[in-house]
Amino acid sequence: MFRYIDKLIYDLYKNKILFIYILYISFVALLSLVFTYQLITTKLPDLVDSDNNIIISHMQFGYGPLIENLYNGQGYAQMWNGKENYLARLPFLPLFTTLILNLSLNIYIILLIKNLIFFSFYFYFVHLFCRSQNKGHICFLSLLIIIFYNFYNLITNLNFIFADAYTGIALPMIFLILSSKFNNRSIILGVIIFCIYLTKTTMLFPTLTITILYFFFEKNSSLLRRFIPLIFLLVSMTIWGTFGYLKTGVFAIGSKISSSNQEALNFVMNDNFHKFYPVLSVDLIPKNKSIIIFENEWDTSEHFKKLNLEYFQNNKTRVYKDILLKLKFIFFNIRKDATNPKIHGANYNPIMFSHLINRIIVITSIIIGVICILKNFSQKRFDNLEFYFLGIFFSSIFPHVIGWATSKHLVGVFIICHIYLFLKLKQKFFSQKY
Repeated sequence: MFRYIDKLIYDLYKNKILFIYILYISFVALLSLVFTYQLITTKLPDLVDSDNNIIISHMQFGYGPLIENLYNGQGYAQMWNGKENYLARLPFLPLFTTLILNLSLNIYIILLIKNLIFFSFYFYFVHLFCRSQNKGHICFLSLLIIIFYNFYNLITNLNFIFADAYTGIALPMIFLILSSKFNNRSIILGVIIFCIYLTKTTMLFPTLTITILYFFFEKNSSLLRRFIPLIFLLVSMTIWGTFGYLKTGVFAIGSKISSSNQEALNFVMNDNFHKFYPVLSVDLIPKNKSIIIFENEWDTSEHFKKLNLEYFQNNKTRVYKDILLKLKFIFFNIRKDATNPKIHGANYNPIMFSHLINRIIVITSIIIGVICILKNFSQKRFDNLEFYFLGIFFSSIFPHVIGWATSKHLVGVFIICHIYLFLKLKQKFFSQKY
């Protein structure tokens, strides 16, 4: 029976990849529709009207008013802290969502389009990886299953209202590209880096790390090809920075990539942070409210920066303890986090099987990665896979150690850990034909 199933999968993989893709994308479509129904009936019923058309202004995480202005042709601006802001949110999610909204306001169609696009890209890069590395049908099937089997990771990537729903699947795609060998790899990698840099402020560190590692480790490629991802990154920095300068007089880059960074950091620079985090949502923390009406978004940013520096100077021990708290969460948390008891009820902090699996995979993969690098160093060998894996992982969690992480922030690196661990186990225990 096993041999028959194995032969069937092998034949489909070798001869009917389009048929596999149709099955795969049909499954994604079904999941998307089910997820959307659950989202608007149990999680966010106020997000849509009676016809299931999205109420744009009700979109969360500060995106609603911005996307509404874009949709209505009123430009890339929104009211934030009582003033018009241009740089409170990075542009990829608002622009991408606005494009879809111009096709339909129906939330089922919106999520269907988004998920069909992103999950199709993941399928494509899994296919390219397996073909370029001469991997077998079991490897191909396993890498597809990885994106689905963990419930929490899946529902995060099926969403559309926060940036992690995009980076959570884009980072694994990057890791697969880095692990592959195919034509135009540098350009494709550059395009994805361009997009994710403009998706979330925390992507600054992994995009820089990836482009630097790619330049130094892809020595079989020409100098120009090795530079291409870095060029795309610099172009994205220049475009966003120039937009910021034209609109606000400040070149938006580095710590000033977003004018809301310091306000967000103020959640952490707070005596109450450790009393809430990670169990309760940081949105429940009493904020250091300012009674001053500022002239522009950078005056507001400087105000919060001053508050943050004062807190750090006066509470260094607490800040360092909170860093340890955040590291403990990243590596060891197995309970539901960022909760609101009024919404989630009395049992608002249960153990989650998805989190347990994710942390086991993370710890195991990191240990294996470090051991492999140390072993390779002793043998004067350099394996790109380990450096790419550990580079992406640690550069991705670094900004969350400074700020804070919830589980959805980590989905991209969770999936990368799954992929890396699978590849190492396959290399150890299974033949190349699988």
